[in-house]
Amino acid sequence: MPAPYRALDLFLLLVALPFGSAFHREGCFHTTQHLLSNQSLSPTSPLFFRDSFDSPPYNGINNMTLTLDGCNALCGPQQTWYIDVGPRLTIWLIPILLLLANVELSPLDKRKFLAILHLLGDPIDCIWSLLHKLDAWDRCSELATRCNGVCPSCQSVIASVFAAYEEVQGPRIHAERCFEALLQRHNSATHFSAWRRVAVRLADGRTDELGRTVLALLLYIFQLVCAFVPEVGGAPPGPPGGRIATGVLLSWLVPVILISNAIGNLPSRRTTYDILVDLAANTGDDTFHVADQRSVFLPIFPSLAKACSTDYFRALGWSGGIYMYRPWKLRYVTSTRHRHLHTLLLATLAATPVLIGLVGGVLILWYQLPVGLNCRHVWLVTVALLWNVSAFITLITHCSGFATGAYHWRFTLIKDACIAVPSLLVMLLSAVGLFNFCWCWSGPFQRLGKRRVPLTEKVYLDNAKSVYPMIVGLTLLLQITVVIVVAVIWRRGLQLFRWSEKSREGEWDRAMGSGLYECTCDGGRSRQSSLGSEMSLLKSDVRVTST
Repeated sequence: MPAPYRALDLFLLLVALPFGSAFHREGCFHTTQHLLSNQSLSPTSPLFFRDSFDSPPYNGINNMTLTLDGCNALCGPQQTWYIDVGPRLTIWLIPILLLLANVELSPLDKRKFLAILHLLGDPIDCIWSLLHKLDAWDRCSELATRCNGVCPSCQSVIASVFAAYEEVQGPRIHAERCFEALLQRHNSATHFSAWRRVAVRLADGRTDELGRTVLALLLYIFQLVCAFVPEVGGAPPGPPGGRIATGVLLSWLVPVILISNAIGNLPSRRTTYDILVDLAANTGDDTFHVADQRSVFLPIFPSLAKACSTDYFRALGWSGGIYMYRPWKLRYVTSTRHRHLHTLLLATLAATPVLIGLVGGVLILWYQLPVGLNCRHVWLVTVALLWNVSAFITLITHCSGFATGAYHWRFTLIKDACIAVPSLLVMLLSAVGLFNFCWCWSGPFQRLGKRRVPLTEKVYLDNAKSVYPMIVGLTLLLQITVVIVVAVIWRRGLQLFRWSEKSREGEWDRAMGSGLYECTCDGGRSRQSSLGSEMSLLKSDVRVTST
């Protein structure tokens, strides 16, 4: 009896192949079951997978599994696209687009959308840049606290003015000497009311979209829940698995939108500049000006070298106006005792969200059948490695002097496009069936005798109720934990421009001199009467130290 069945199996391998040339798991399961029921296929056929030579074949309804040759014969060796493309894309694409739409962008015409390209092609550099911006604000607050005997509200005013100059000067602020010079030009008590007005205008002008961001995050989580809970999102076209791995990989967008919106932005690229111009006019400072930004390309090769100067407003896209692009990340506002360790801290925190997303995506794909590495792991890990390489290229090309200013910005965008576009393309194609063929479903990286293609969806349905929700939930929890760690370490920077309405009203009242709110400095005496001595204390504490 075994011999005729083996001959029939060879016949099926040759005859059924042209008619079933594309893999479809559910259809192949029903076809195999039908062949078994009408005895066209032997239950002991070598097309069924066995753990060992003398073990029983996997031919039951709950464990039906084919060998790679069996899958090619009964299901077809060719790749085919999924028939439920729309639902497969909406499970992860809509939440990701929702997160991207809530990333806080700079107030720069159409150039601000280039920040999205940089984000998708170099997420580690974008997160690092946001942390560097927070670190700069935190250092401005630290400088203000060196003034002994000054109340917290006055320290907030001083820190806000410092941060405004850092906003305008960008990479040209190298050390405390910039702020010491600022204090030397504005050391009169009569000038401090102008400082207060500047601080209030800066706080009023800063955007605050955290409420909208939290709502978008909740909708993102709800969409993920819909993928696992049929009672909430309706019955899915198929069990979730690899389709949500892409969404998990891109979960680093959660820290990006939370941090970028916590920092906020200004409604216009001219806001800070105009405010500081008014401050200079009100305090009689005729030294305030912003020079053109200089850019250099390939200075080590004189025959190929290029240089140019760009107007301040035209240069904002790459000189500080886009918070997600700050290539001078190794330069700090104030001197740092353990500079390299501090840089390592920022770089580690920037890479952590990408690593969390990668591990979550790898685990989702790992628990697909057969358990282990498969084709999708290749593109998942490759994209993550490209993001790390992209961050290294962005950093090294600026630090080495290969390109600076506008030239570095253009080079970075070209590099980001070369990484972001293919990465997004492979994500989309993978979601709609790029790897949907027998070889990829057989566990191609396992030993030859262990390659198999399970046809039953029971394990996928069980994982959708337990394993997958746990992985997704843990991934999101870790991403939010990163945000909490950032908020704790740089809490002074986050609070710099986040004044309550009562605080803004109080500072405005003090600036106008109406007397409704009194400063608590020096036992409740007026801030104006003691400003000169406090400025002297601050200046004596500030050291002219190069970074």
